[in-house]
Amino acid sequence: MFKPAIHGLFYLFCMMTLDCTTIFFLSLIKLLTDKLLLWNRALLLTQKNGCSREYSKEMFFTFEKILKCYGIVKDNYQRLIFFQIFEVFFQSLCNIKLLIDYSNDYINRTVADNQSSLPTFVFVWVVKRIVTQVFLSLVFDSFYEAEKNSYNSCLIVLSNNYDQKRLCKNVLRLHRASFSKLRICGMFYVDVCHLLCLIELLTNYTIVLLQFVF
Repeated sequence: MFKPAIHGLFYLFCMMTLDCTTIFFLSLIKLLTDKLLLWNRALLLTQKNGCSREYSKEMFFTFEKILKCYGIVKDNYQRLIFFQIFEVFFQSLCNIKLLIDYSNDYINRTVADNQSSLPTFVFVWVVKRIVTQVFLSLVFDSFYEAEKNSYNSCLIVLSNNYDQKRLCKNVLRLHRASFSKLRICGMFYVDVCHLLCLIELLTNYTIVLLQFVF
């Protein structure tokens, strides 16, 4: 009877826990993105419908709470993303090395029968980790884009509507003081470019591994 190794089960449990935490984290960022889009829409509607001073205060407090929530999420999950990105990088390199060794053994006709499913398993695992990073980059890029749209909307309202001048000035000031892209341990930003850099690193080290084999 087949009995999986304890360390294998423990590793699988850790990876599943990490994936579930990542999904929850991305859901929070997606929720903040939706709230920011609604806030931006409400701000643009004030140009047509106008708003009272109390409504302007509520708009500012709402924007402030969105940025505070983003800061809390960013601080709490920064180490998690750091671990995940490096785990993806090193695990992908190990899987690529396994594929290279398997291909070399296949060429030399020394592949065992119980290793026939290894390429499929390794390929699926690598793709799964890369897809996770794709979603991570896209979700954060959507939030950055929503934040940029809110900033631009404030500039538009500020130039066209004198009644909302104080609100927009406060929002712009808060944006400059509080908002920044997620930067993992001061090393790199999490955005679309981070995914391209990760793929570039994997490609470069894959070429190095191929040079050792051939």
